Amino acid sequence: MTRDYDVVIAGGGLAGLCLARQLMMTRPELRVAVVERNQHPVPEAAHKVGESTGEVGAHYFAKVLGLEEHLETRHLRKTGLRFFYPADGNTDITKRVELGATIYLPTPTYQIDRGRLENHLSQEARRMGVDFIDGCKIDDLTLDPVGRHTLTCVREGATFELKGRWLVDTSGRPGLLKRRLDLGYKCAHDVNAAWFRLETDVDLQTWEPRHKWAVDMPERWRWRSTNHLMGSGYWFWLIALGTHATSFGLVADPSIHPLTEFNTFERMMSWLHRHEPQAAGAVESHRDILMDFRILTHFALGCRQNFSTDRWTIVGDAGFFLDPLYSVGSDFIGMGNTQTVDLICRELDGCADLDRRVEVANRVYQLFFDSVLKSFLGQYPLFGDSEVMIQKAIWDIVQYYAVQSLVFFHSAYADADLVEPLIPGIEHARDLNHQAQMHFRSWARQNQTRTEGAKASLLRDGLFLSFTRDLSRPMAPEKVGERMAENLVYLERTVAELAEGALPAPVAR
Repeated sequence: MTRDYDVVIAGGGLAGLCLARQLMMTRPELRVAVVERNQHPVPEAAHKVGESTGEVGAHYFAKVLGLEEHLETRHLRKTGLRFFYPADGNTDITKRVELGATIYLPTPTYQIDRGRLENHLSQEARRMGVDFIDGCKIDDLTLDPVGRHTLTCVREGATFELKGRWLVDTSGRPGLLKRRLDLGYKCAHDVNAAWFRLETDVDLQTWEPRHKWAVDMPERWRWRSTNHLMGSGYWFWLIALGTHATSFGLVADPSIHPLTEFNTFERMMSWLHRHEPQAAGAVESHRDILMDFRILTHFALGCRQNFSTDRWTIVGDAGFFLDPLYSVGSDFIGMGNTQTVDLICRELDGCADLDRRVEVANRVYQLFFDSVLKSFLGQYPLFGDSEVMIQKAIWDIVQYYAVQSLVFFHSAYADADLVEPLIPGIEHARDLNHQAQMHFRSWARQNQTRTEGAKASLLRDGLFLSFTRDLSRPMAPEKVGERMAENLVYLERTVAELAEGALPAPVAR
């Protein structure tokens, strides 16, 4: 049996289901199939890691895909990223230097339960007319650049073929097309991760409930943050989920914290008792309701090409992945899907310059990947230095707002006619980020000071508001270049201050 489609999507996780929805919202007449190995519905709370969203990913889910009501009612709006730098053996969180927002920024972000969201998306896909084929294994694929691509599938013992004019690989880490076309390469960023979920709420704001540190912050404000416990060579996350479970995870540089020290739950607990004893105590009291434990080794992935005039694209972990510290995984899903939809629709309409548009899509997607990569290369040893990391985290987030977020929020990203003139500015931002990261590494090597003591709002809310307002207010796509140029001047000035050895002191514009 053979079924014929306009678009076949290989992988029905977050990237594939979001793409199917975006395609149907853009062109309801399209014939779209999604092939997914897992049987739906999938488990909530312990289905997949990747629960935190950044601004670009949240905007994509809420505004581009129209999922705002679902996110607001079935998941948690988060209070931003929150960092706790080490102090006094990490036995008292009130002594740790804290970096986190004290207000909601005008651009919402969320903690999402991946199982709950993917179940909703699969139900919606079927409602919208997508042929969602779950419990299905892809046995083989054949690319045909002049005809129709073919997937050979097996479901419940039956073999059948799916043919599509376009093939999109959203298969995750297996990377069907990347392996077939030999597009992968070894990413220079080398880290490992292990994570687990507990079937209960764990609120670190209750760890010292009678301390001024706790009562001065609105109730559950920290609980709604993506919390990072930082140390030299590692960070450990605590993320609350709307299903009243809590996600925990450790990401570490293997040259400082070998995977063998935390690759089982018992070893993880021993590691926590040594490095994060307060977190260890919180987990110990609930270990009887452990939901899962998983590891991922050398998880950073590279991909030389994501879009092709041969009518295929690669989105999400099927292409590349870097690091979850700043929650940018869903950003790249939103960007890759948006470019994919634009290319598919233009090709189906007989676009005469598809070659140029594919070239621009690959260039811009890779540029943003390269810029994010520079924020992590050689940086894990810095993570225990609060003096350096406060400034680094502020820089990393502001430059993310100033360029990448600006381009995506105002619809300049997908259209090659709009984004191509922005490429020199995006390249300049990448190079400025590289310079800044070199200065942070140099500063850390020389820095001998260490700060202790709770600082509940080191985040400069006025500065962040000035940049995020640019994202939330209406702006014509053709005006994005002007705003980016202004933002680049600010970034240049900050890098110059770093080069002079002065602490950057950003102020609201």
